[in-house]
Amino acid sequence: MVKPSASLNLEIPEQGTELDPAEARHPHGLAVLAVLLAATCWSLIGVAYRLILDEFDVSPLTLISFRTSTAALAMMIYVMLRPTLRGQIRGVRSRGQVIPLLGAGMLSITGFNIALIYTFEVAGVAVGTVLLYFAPSIVALGSWLAFKHRITRVQCIALGLSLCGVVGVSGVITGGETFQVAGIALGILAATGYASYSLVGQFLLTRYHPLVVVAMSQSVGALTAWTVKLVVDGTSIPGFTAIAWMVGVTGILTTLVPMVLYTWGLSKLGPPRASLLTTIEPVLAVGLAFIVLNETLTVYQLGGGTLVIGSVVLAASERVRR
Repeated sequence: MVKPSASLNLEIPEQGTELDPAEARHPHGLAVLAVLLAATCWSLIGVAYRLILDEFDVSPLTLISFRTSTAALAMMIYVMLRPTLRGQIRGVRSRGQVIPLLGAGMLSITGFNIALIYTFEVAGVAVGTVLLYFAPSIVALGSWLAFKHRITRVQCIALGLSLCGVVGVSGVITGGETFQVAGIALGILAATGYASYSLVGQFLLTRYHPLVVVAMSQSVGALTAWTVKLVVDGTSIPGFTAIAWMVGVTGILTTLVPMVLYTWGLSKLGPPRASLLTTIEPVLAVGLAFIVLNETLTVYQLGGGTLVIGSVVLAASERVRR
């Protein structure tokens, strides 16, 4: 689920794609539809994880390994077929270039995906998806601390809403149980890993094409995921049916398809509008978790989730106005 970047347009504050004024006033209907479809695909990932893990004898780490491998292989094939992009990959030599790419792959891809799938296991799909939307606030805070980017008044309000929302989702107000505390910690860890992709990407995108960054970081992430899987789970590989479901559903339907749709829609609408549209993802994910998995949220958790999502809408709306 790393958008190009996967489930929340994590732009660095005060940066973004400039649109032609006429295009900004009249966003293309197909582009809006593409972004909405991408968000719908991303909303399926939590339910897909749970159903596959319940149906087949596979571990979460095995599932993550096949998912990241599918995305990495497809992206790398595409990049290698384009001479200009292939040349950028061959040009990666210095330590200053390799280390950020390793960080993006190992932390922002593998670390994020592992934390996310275990958040779904411990706290549930609904809670895990909502907590992931804490990532934009982490990006804004991290950009301020690391790169001295100015935080606007609206972003400060959004950050405050996010923090209050996380408290509500955690169940602390109603005396949440121990498992929920562990789940919240994993969820925040996943959001931090996801946010780190945007922060590291600021450095990488000044040197490489976005598709090269995605392809190389996904490849490093896939290799790291398989290494962790082999160390923890051993060399056991599931049957063909299980592999087909993992590749087809988590690798293609909830990763590659939305990545293509979102990238095209993003190019037409710009980051602010695209990120605003993707806020339907947690709403759909919570609804699916309720319908398919019988997950329920308390009133306080629903209120906290509303605050978290509202903070993203508020920040994105400010960018649209600007």
